[in-house]
Amino acid sequence: MAKTCIICNGPAGSGEHVFPAAFGGRRTNRRIYCETHNNAFGRHVATLLNALDIVNAIIGVIPDRHKEIRPAEVKSEDGERYLFSKNEAKIAPPPSLRETPELVGKRVQMKFADQAQADKWIAEQKKSGFQVVAEPAGPVRTQIFTQPLHAPRLLGDEAFMRGLLYLALTFLAHGYPEIARSSGLAKARDIVEKDEPVGDRVLWEPPGAMAQISTNCHDPCGSPWMMEDTGGVRASAGRGRSIL
Repeated sequence: MAKTCIICNGPAGSGEHVFPAAFGGRRTNRRIYCETHNNAFGRHVATLLNALDIVNAIIGVIPDRHKEIRPAEVKSEDGERYLFSKNEAKIAPPPSLRETPELVGKRVQMKFADQAQADKWIAEQKKSGFQVVAEPAGPVRTQIFTQPLHAPRLLGDEAFMRGLLYLALTFLAHGYPEIARSSGLAKARDIVEKDEPVGDRVLWEPPGAMAQISTNCHDPCGSPWMMEDTGGVRASAGRGRSIL
């Protein structure tokens, strides 16, 4: 089996996660991408994570090489920001001083979930070159949520669908490397590499198509995306499986 990058044919060996580590993927494959493309394609994973982080948090996904659930940011109806996960909901730390330059040089009161969060935020600001002087903490308050928390996310835009194409291409390269490297999928590889328009190469599967696919033993999974090569061969990939 070739040990070259499916994009540039350079030496592979980056240890790409077959399913993104951010979504709990553990298995890696050193025969898919070179180091350069593996790192560059992190942008596709970031796009998917920005849209689906709330799902990860709700079901309790622990990213690879991490010990805890990555919380998602949500907002209350009054605009207060919180970090939410399967296990807890707590107030989010303030934005960095780089994001709020109007606060630099002023005495302001800030909210933190706990002392550890406050210490981490202060350390990050000092690392960025800001001088922060902390005063004694005020009284600890317990908050009861009586209103819904909102987590609007955007799914299905061009970048999101390109991320799905990257995911499907990586799945194919792991299970069916010859197909992933074929000339029929050259355009799919170009889209992933060069951020070209996706067009109709990625689409949500209609119920009729789903009915023709054998039962998936990996629950919850399904097959939420498809891509089509220039020869008309359809390839479907879903979490936990690859199907041709």
